[in-house]
Amino acid sequence: MFNGRWIMARHWWHPLDGMQELSFKPVTGGYLYRAPSPWLFGPTQHYVVTEEQKAALAAQHRAMLRQAFWVIIAMGALAAPLTSLFPPTQGIPFIAASMLIGLAIGLFLNTLLVRKVKPVLTGLAPSAQRITQRDMFGKQAQTFSRRYVLGFAALSFVMLALSAARPIFDPAGRDAIAIVGIAIFGFATIYWCALLVAQCWREAA
Repeated sequence: MFNGRWIMARHWWHPLDGMQELSFKPVTGGYLYRAPSPWLFGPTQHYVVTEEQKAALAAQHRAMLRQAFWVIIAMGALAAPLTSLFPPTQGIPFIAASMLIGLAIGLFLNTLLVRKVKPVLTGLAPSAQRITQRDMFGKQAQTFSRRYVLGFAALSFVMLALSAARPIFDPAGRDAIAIVGIAIFGFATIYWCALLVAQCWREAA
């Protein structure tokens, strides 16, 4: 904690800024830390860490999130010109290739993070306590500012509308790329709106 409050996201344009706080939960004796899984997905260990250890771990998570953000930007910038090289009938192979590339990059960044946090965790015993998905959702509602959530809810909705407009107004645009875009931005819109509702409930409580 910082001055009694969770650190707010510092950059409104950075959707990953502040997300390092999702790996921590205040507990007796310090903070419960959810360590990254060596295989990106699957079960992971939890540890109770001190304020100083939390600061060191959070710094490594912030660095990884910045790297992931710029990779996303780079892949997004390349997606449009690369998509134009594939005819609609090859939409599924293009999506599959993009997912494999994204998975490989995710594994690489996660492996680096696991190596970076390992020295801090050396000698610590795993804890039986857990940070649940519900805890992480509540932490997002507490960490992100109202303007931050509103901004990305609006951006997700605009991207959803653009993804849906193509297949609606152009029958030839009803391909796998459009479907995936609608699914991704539809989920993102719902998620950001759910965060907004959670924030309103917290304020009303």
